[in-house]
Amino acid sequence: MLPDGPGFAESFAGAMRQGAVPLPVNPLLPAHVVVAVAADAGARLLLASADRITALADLDTEPPVLVKGPQGLWAAALRLR
Repeated sequence: MLPDGPGFAESFAGAMRQGAVPLPVNPLLPAHVVVAVAADAGARLLLASADRITALADLDTEPPVLVKGPQGLWAAALRLR
């Protein structure tokens, strides 16, 4: 659930390096739709841009883990149930 850019490319490559299968979704979709798609795919983790944190706050997930980079907060990771 990341916009195009270096963070997306880095996360995509990092997921594959860890043996995970990335599932890119349109970050403009409503958060509940993204989580439904992720759950249907068997995803266990959702990575979203920092500006989507408030949209994700009401979802049935564990509290987000904030991801900081050299330029400050850029993403939030949510472990899906």
